[in-house]
Amino acid sequence: MLKWCAIQPLTGGMYLGAEKAIGHPAEFIITYPGNGDPKLDKEGNVVSCGNEYNLMKYLDKVGRRPEYKIFNRSMFQDDEDMNPEILNHPVWTINPDKPLDYSNMDVCVAVPVCSGLSTATIGTQASKNTRNCNMLWISQYVLTVIKPKIYIFENAPTFMGTRGDYIREELESIALHLGYSIDYYKTDTKFHDNCQTRKRTFIIFYKKVFAPTMRYEHIETNYDEYFSRISPDATQKEPLNLEQINSVNYFCIEYLKNKFGDNWREAVNYDIFRYLLKNDLFDEVDKYTQDNELGTEKNRKFLTHFIQHFKYKISIGGGVYHALPNIIHDHKPIPAVMFKMVQSVIHPYEDRPLNIRELLHLMGMPDDYELQGDTMKEYGKIGQNVPARTAYWIVSEAIRSYNEDQFYEHPKKVRYFNNMKMKEERYLD
Repeated sequence: MLKWCAIQPLTGGMYLGAEKAIGHPAEFIITYPGNGDPKLDKEGNVVSCGNEYNLMKYLDKVGRRPEYKIFNRSMFQDDEDMNPEILNHPVWTINPDKPLDYSNMDVCVAVPVCSGLSTATIGTQASKNTRNCNMLWISQYVLTVIKPKIYIFENAPTFMGTRGDYIREELESIALHLGYSIDYYKTDTKFHDNCQTRKRTFIIFYKKVFAPTMRYEHIETNYDEYFSRISPDATQKEPLNLEQINSVNYFCIEYLKNKFGDNWREAVNYDIFRYLLKNDLFDEVDKYTQDNELGTEKNRKFLTHFIQHFKYKISIGGGVYHALPNIIHDHKPIPAVMFKMVQSVIHPYEDRPLNIRELLHLMGMPDDYELQGDTMKEYGKIGQNVPARTAYWIVSEAIRSYNEDQFYEHPKKVRYFNNMKMKEERYLD
């Protein structure tokens, strides 16, 4: 039986995918409070931190919760030298009398934050590199202290571009120094029996030698078939309040429904933002909203301010970061689940955003997994996640490949597989 653990699993898709691939719960989960303050029970004991509260509540419910420890924040501090001495810092723990057993670890999975590589991240390259320290420190800890045979984490698709040059160099330096070879595996969730397009890179470390080449998977489906898999008994199917999520989108859709009636979707050809911009209709949206006193007074004022700002930016040739609505159509893949997507994507047949269950389902979460707290405030956490089915494929493939008999050395120690093109791109220096 394989021995495995998880580091900073966030909302839990990576953990649940690995659990299914391996066949039993992890030995332990460890994390740190860098992505949210620790949550306490009524007695003041630490029960989880950050997004992992949702995962830990689920694992408690199904009776599969492993040992869980929260490291001191300084464990993963921003330290360019990554001094190994920091690895000896104490931890916060639920069960202090039960030490973690790192010996003979087969597999470790992690979900480091990737804001430094996100295309939405702004700032200097130096500031972006600082945001990648979480990734570096977790990898340093795993490879130095836990020393698994296989270590896997997921990151942004830009990891393999020039934006990721710095972080790849750092990781390769750490890994190769400690006797690991590396596979980079770039893929898209839509190829792993899902209807969500979510391009990501998985970084796979093997102890000492390369395993045989990983395989490729292209199983696609459409949203009708995919959403039909949601159990009738699944919870959290209630519609989200579009005005509360994004009042501008609510007003735009109400305007279009009044203008075109039941055929408003076909009239705007699915791209609402481009339609309103091309036909110079934003002022009409504002007038219709104010005349009919739609929504709250606060949101009506926000709409007017937004349109004035938008028109100004257009007049000076600037761009506007917006989440104006788009309609899922023609069974094309649904955009990657993230905070902005939840505000902008409209259901293919109903005049509403996707609900919590549909969003969780797009991430491959079980039908009895629930988002905790006020869903109108917490829905963004769903996207801070790894689709469970994609994680299952990657972990399964890495284990299968590692367990093959034909191990071989390669002088460059680093390989790059592109599942989207279904080919091994090149060996990397």
